[in-house]
Amino acid sequence: MRLLSAMSVITALLAVLLVSKSIAADAKETGLDAYEAGHYSQAYEILSPLARAGDADAQYVVGLMYAEGQGVEQNFYEAGKMYRRAGEQDHAGAQVNLGSLFENCYGNGPCNSAEAAQWYRRAADQGNALGQFNLALMYALGEGVVESEWRARTLFRQAAEQGYTAAQYNLAVAYERGLGGPVDHVAAYAWYDLAAHRGYQAGDVGRENVARILDAANLSQAQKLSELLKNSYDSAQWK
Repeated sequence: MRLLSAMSVITALLAVLLVSKSIAADAKETGLDAYEAGHYSQAYEILSPLARAGDADAQYVVGLMYAEGQGVEQNFYEAGKMYRRAGEQDHAGAQVNLGSLFENCYGNGPCNSAEAAQWYRRAADQGNALGQFNLALMYALGEGVVESEWRARTLFRQAAEQGYTAAQYNLAVAYERGLGGPVDHVAAYAWYDLAAHRGYQAGDVGRENVARILDAANLSQAQKLSELLKNSYDSAQWK
């Protein structure tokens, strides 16, 4: 019998590993496509073994299916388990959703605002706009964290610059009311206008209220700033 060298064995093992990874990648793509198409039972059948094997994207989507009752019976506890496993692998979407479960008391026992804030922060630290926005709200309200209007305003700005319209509106409110910094009606007008331009209806009301207290020179400045913001952030796609 011919003996294989150590290098031959390693080469063969690497080849098997690469094939296995390719098969898993193909399966994940098929499962994700099925989910996007609304074929939830098929998606669950394909993705749940991948989730158990540790794939963060699969864990996230299986978590979504448990949370929404898509292809499986709704179960927030199981959703939380999946989100936690993906979140521990730095999946920002899972971190945000797990934070939301803790904040809204779904499937994880009593409400836990501090735990929610921790998960939102992990997503925010990765640049996730929804994580930044949710954490900003917690700082604004003092829920799960020490209240800080300045931190709220900073996080609203970070999410707003990624194109998250609710953050753009809330940043405008912060400028109008002087939350976390000085009052700036010119900036408030511009951010309200950007939010309205992107379909956030309350932005129209905010913009018109601020316009009433601006003199002609400041209104002209606000309109120029608004155009600058539109050019900078109108096409931004929050993540």
